[in-house]
Amino acid sequence: MKDYSITMQDNSGRTCVVFINGDCIAEQINNGETEVNARMSVEDNAVANAIHRGEISSGAWLVATSEVTA
Repeated sequence: MKDYSITMQDNSGRTCVVFINGDCIAEQINNGETEVNARMSVEDNAVANAIHRGEISSGAWLVATSEVTA
């Protein structure tokens, strides 16, 4: 599973890029989770961490996704 990022924006106009680790998604799939549920879980956790760190507010929405290339 490839890594990717999601860009979120909140009501104040702040944006935050959240890194999504493809290995975390693959691990959940290997443990029996569907790909859709695994992606949702990893993304939800990553966004919740960004909110907790104060990088974005809880009312943020998805603006874009982008594949991470090394």
